[in-house]
Amino acid sequence: MQRKCWNNKDLIDNGFKIAIDDFGTGFSNVISLIEFPISTLKIDKSIIDNIECEKNRIVFKSIVNLGRDLDFRIIAEGVETKKQVDILTELGCNGVQGYYFYKPLPKEEIDRLLQEKKALKCDKI
Repeated sequence: MQRKCWNNKDLIDNGFKIAIDDFGTGFSNVISLIEFPISTLKIDKSIIDNIECEKNRIVFKSIVNLGRDLDFRIIAEGVETKKQVDILTELGCNGVQGYYFYKPLPKEEIDRLLQEKKALKCDKI
């Protein structure tokens, strides 16, 4: 079997998307937005936790604006309440993930949920 080494360009040329996870924490910095061909910016839970605070909203909105200017998709991590979902949506977030929707599940449970959702879609036809 032949082994292939992949670089970022190879991955993108083959349909992969690259995301920066936990943006806003120590290891993810602004220069990485320039150096890597990313498509998605996932904003860390530490910013989301206090999104009701005006300073956190300003920081979040600034990250959203920066990401939009660079044509990134913006995802908020660690969302736990409806209020957070509402605020993040209002501030222009493309997507949210967190315990508000589901806690981590075993594969079998995920499969079951996906099958139920598929059945619901079929019922609407």
